[in-house]
Amino acid sequence: MSVQPQPSSEVTGRSLIAGVEGPARGEAFHAMHPATGTQSSMPFFAATAEQVHDAAVAARSAFERLRERSGVEIGAALDAAADELVALGDALVDAASQETGLAKARITVERDRTVKQLR
Repeated sequence: MSVQPQPSSEVTGRSLIAGVEGPARGEAFHAMHPATGTQSSMPFFAATAEQVHDAAVAARSAFERLRERSGVEIGAALDAAADELVALGDALVDAASQETGLAKARITVERDRTVKQLR
């Protein structure tokens, strides 16, 4: 039996590889708000070469599994991705606004547009 990763609606600054949060092994850095120049309080961690390799292998594996699925199953996977975007809620909107300098209202519109496209 394989263990299925559990979705998380928490933004942590760590890499997610195949649904599993990786350790903070890479160099830490902070996003800067482009409009104000202030630094975010949450550290982000650069992916190591090993993590990049693991992500590429996981992506290839996911692609191979997905291409064997029916349209209905693929639709369900896209719905699940949309649900995850919604579950991130304000944490996603806040982080994206701080990193881009775009207004939270704009980020919310873009998130909602993406969710509608996925569904």
